[in-house]
Amino acid sequence: MFVCFISFNYPECKKIIKRNVIKDNTYNYNDTYIAVLEIPIIGFKRGLYDKDSPLNDVDKQIAFLPNTEYPNNNSNTVIVGHSGNSQYAYFNDLDKLDIGDIIFFYYDKTKYEFIIDNIYLVLKTGAVEVQKNENKMTLTLITCFKDNYQLVIVANKKE
Repeated sequence: MFVCFISFNYPECKKIIKRNVIKDNTYNYNDTYIAVLEIPIIGFKRGLYDKDSPLNDVDKQIAFLPNTEYPNNNSNTVIVGHSGNSQYAYFNDLDKLDIGDIIFFYYDKTKYEFIIDNIYLVLKTGAVEVQKNENKMTLTLITCFKDNYQLVIVANKKE
């Protein structure tokens, strides 16, 4: 089911924002994307569900980490996604990003522009230490990488 609705003031977002209805045995979940992540240099654009929604599930799409912050003054918004060969491997091209590349994040009727300023690998242990500038709004993207590593992309809000 695909139904566009107006949630953002940016026409480029309206094309991918949709209403989904998921049924389980006890409840019908009506949920909508609350944000959009766009990375123009790799042609990436996907919506995200509220971090408390049952649809915020990395096994089905990109997702907020449960304890992440939504964008505000000095927040760190962390988004995770799979890479590899599954149908849900939306972050396959993150390894093509470079320092200085631009990421757009649409949230709460605001278009944020971030610039990538750090890219690094960490061992896949189930936890990632994020290297963040505490004085800036940050967007962090995390995905699996080759040989039991995770790729971490850190972008700060453009001033």
